Amino acid sequence: MRRNKIHRLPPELRDAINERFDLGYTVQEITDWLKELGAEVSKSGVGRYRREWVQVEADIREARMFADATIRSLRNMPEDKISSLITQQLEQGLIAVLSSMRSAYRDDPEKALKMLVRAATAHSLVSRAAKDHAQKTIRVDEYAEERGAREALDAGEHKIEVAFVDAGARGGADK
Repeated sequence: MRRNKIHRLPPELRDAINERFDLGYTVQEITDWLKELGAEVSKSGVGRYRREWVQVEADIREARMFADATIRSLRNMPEDKISSLITQQLEQGLIAVLSSMRSAYRDDPEKALKMLVRAATAHSLVSRAAKDHAQKTIRVDEYAEERGAREALDAGEHKIEVAFVDAGARGGADK
């Protein structure tokens, strides 16, 4: 499939186009501006690029709204479950963002590589945080068990009581 001419423009120029879309410029205004700069683009090409850009923006907005809703719903959950869910959702969010950005940066391998490195770094940090949390939870549990056993010993709960019972009184053994 042949790529839109906008994707063939330098990355800096595409970033400027995206910024103009953010500022509310129309497809016609951006087309005229690009032609003034000497770019050979058509209004329909800019319009197609804008549709892709709108989709990427919508995906990012949806991911943010999902994260906000998730955080609100997790407020009353136990911390260990929250940590696990957040880790899973962050990983899913990274995958979703990467897949939506794939089309936006298809013709800009340098920018795609930078985004991939950032996503990999974020994934690594999320995984490390989850592992650290799990290790701390285990240490806290071990400490609580150890402390509970120590407190039980200090409270005298370690005493073993032995009682001798007369077998005849219980009616069990012969005399």
